[in-house]
Amino acid sequence: MKNKADDDGAISGLATKEIRLALGLSQEAWAKRLGVKRVATISRWENGHRAPNEHFHRRIRNAAAEVGVEL
Repeated sequence: MKNKADDDGAISGLATKEIRLALGLSQEAWAKRLGVKRVATISRWENGHRAPNEHFHRRIRNAAAEVGVEL
């Protein structure tokens, strides 16, 4: 998958979805794992309407490493 992270290190919505699916998680379970309060936030990330902040970048990168998804 191209453009998993842009030049400034921001993680793409498609990458967050790829990681979630590799973990076998629903959006609700992924939100709980990351500590995101609203499932709609996960949907917005995955659809490119919003981007995770640096706090969540660290958690997403850790999850990516766990399942071998390169960012």
